Amino acid sequence: GFAVERMRGEGSPEAEAARYGALLRQRLPLDGEGWPVFDCLLLGMGEDGHIGSIFPAEMERAEVWSEVCLATRAPDGNRRISLSLEVIKRATECVLLATGAVKGALLGRLLQGEAAVQALPVGILGRRERVSWYLDEAAGVAMEQAFREGRGA
Repeated sequence: GFAVERMRGEGSPEAEAARYGALLRQRLPLDGEGWPVFDCLLLGMGEDGHIGSIFPAEMERAEVWSEVCLATRAPDGNRRISLSLEVIKRATECVLLATGAVKGALLGRLLQGEAAVQALPVGILGRRERVSWYLDEAAGVAMEQAFREGRGA
């Protein structure tokens, strides 16, 4: 079936991370290592290459071995929670929405294999077999241009 369960960000981030992690383990199938597996994740991306609330400065924290991680270095200063990179990596399919030329150019560089972009949170999507990219026109044009420039075309 289809289910939506939101993360409740209005309370204690630590308590919600624990609650939501337990919920994922109860409601989702687990892989051979005990990680919950989503059928599909819908993700957005920021101009800095963040996905979820995993910002470039949060990469170490986001790789902690738990289902949900705390983001304490968000640009707006808020403390946030996010699915961890381990959970995002294990989703059967990911759908990424990106709008604007800055994000499109970043994705073009990612698809080219540029190491600096692969090190960003969005970089984990470039190493997946099943990703659907939904881009607006500006992002699509910029992605194609950045990809061609990277190939020397």
